[in-house]
Amino acid sequence: MRSAWNRPPTSRRDYREMLFRAKEAMSKYISGVILYDETIRQNAKDGTPLVKVIAQAGALPGIKVDKGIKALPNCPGRSGSPRASTGLPNGSPNIAGSAQNSQNGAR
Repeated sequence: MRSAWNRPPTSRRDYREMLFRAKEAMSKYISGVILYDETIRQNAKDGTPLVKVIAQAGALPGIKVDKGIKALPNCPGRSGSPRASTGLPNGSPNIAGSAQNSQNGAR
């Protein structure tokens, strides 16, 4: 079976759109959605920005502002080594408050 990460962008978009347009579930159970850079710039099949679809469902769209989890420096590489989230440098274009991400709908 292929991983979802290996799917073409249109398949990933269609799956996200299906989730975000599930109005009852979105309005009852989801208050916010953290998006990757790819997703915040995507439009639904009908051209509506996905952040607008999320907002119309009553949830707040946001953007992921770290580079993922990495092993802590100076910790031996063993099974179960301590790991931590790696933040973005100040002024990074992915910070939620950036003008571009605000313009795209991130809050």
